Amino acid sequence: MAARWSCTHTTRSDSMARRRGAGCARQGGRHVSRRSCQFDPVPGVFVMKFLCLVPLRSMMAACVLGTTLGLLPNASQADEVNEVSATQRVNVVDNAGAGQRWAEAYIQPSFATLTHAAGNLVKEIQGICANSGRRDAALLGEAFKNVVDAWSRVLFLRFGPLVEANRYERISFWPDVRNVGARQIPKIIGQYEAGQAPELSKQSVAVQGLPALEYVLYREGGLIQAVALGEPFSKVMKAQCDYAAAIAGNLVATANELESTWSEQGAYGKAFKQPGPAAAYRSLDEVLSEGIKAMATGLQFTSDIQIKPALTSGNSKLLPYWRSDQTLSALRAGIVGMREFMAAGQLSLGEQGWAQQQFLAELTRADALLQGPEDFEAVALILDNARALLVQDIAPAAGVALGFNALDGD
Repeated sequence: MAARWSCTHTTRSDSMARRRGAGCARQGGRHVSRRSCQFDPVPGVFVMKFLCLVPLRSMMAACVLGTTLGLLPNASQADEVNEVSATQRVNVVDNAGAGQRWAEAYIQPSFATLTHAAGNLVKEIQGICANSGRRDAALLGEAFKNVVDAWSRVLFLRFGPLVEANRYERISFWPDVRNVGARQIPKIIGQYEAGQAPELSKQSVAVQGLPALEYVLYREGGLIQAVALGEPFSKVMKAQCDYAAAIAGNLVATANELESTWSEQGAYGKAFKQPGPAAAYRSLDEVLSEGIKAMATGLQFTSDIQIKPALTSGNSKLLPYWRSDQTLSALRAGIVGMREFMAAGQLSLGEQGWAQQQFLAELTRADALLQGPEDFEAVALILDNARALLVQDIAPAAGVALGFNALDGD
């Protein structure tokens, strides 16, 4: 078999990571695309894969090194990403401490940061609502940004306590494709203005979390604008203050619940470190699978849900936190968070150790590149490549099979 160049475009339509490319011709049983190129050598020879990126800011294509030297699985292995090969599998004992490292080095401190940031936000809102003359829109905006960043660092941990009791949706009901929040929030503000404050926890999740708070703070005539313009403390402003304070209080309560259940004595904190028959996780395999699947889902969410809809439609209002201009900050916080989570696990992958290092390099590259909307296309491609490394190389080498994720069926 002669060596040759072939091009592929990898997308994810389901958990089996089928390779496809719109408008691409087939070549040797594989889809051909201009997006990523790989060199197919004689079997058994080391290969290099390159990801070709075309940032919108430039008319010239720039090829970024996609993976370091490593052994490339054949086409059938690449398609069957959930199949764990006996030759690839590393003894699970080698990764016995991964769950503990993930919990102690990343999960626990990250949820503690979220709790702290939410608490500071409550204080800033209360300071404005007290009408004591201490009214600083910049401080309030910074407090909101800190909560958004802290949330963005943990939203990929979409399993266990975060999905129980609708906590994920209570913190962030997004994307709100039916615009439920924008329709219901003015009614909630009206109730506060009429002195009939509703019990927020019993309302729709669309009016409880960060997107709702962003609307109250940053909409035209919202709290941030009113404070910045020095408007008198009116009945409408008080209603917005009270509603914002209620949302922030809910965020603190939910963050506290998450921090508690992931603590040293919490059910998930203990189970991630010491899985067992009576624990939330019965085996190390389940812990490893949960952690790796969380990163795979997080990358898919960032690329397919947070970036691509706005990229393909040209509608910036499809981006997260567009009202507060926190889109780039939130995306970068999430990317950095997933990189730090992977690094914290210190996975033992045997001969596939290169894949972990390249995964970390890809996310470092994505974070550095993401400076503006013109970088969205390139960043999405890098994230897709990182996800392919995770699913096709890292997961099998760690000895785990990835099943359905939180986005399947969306």
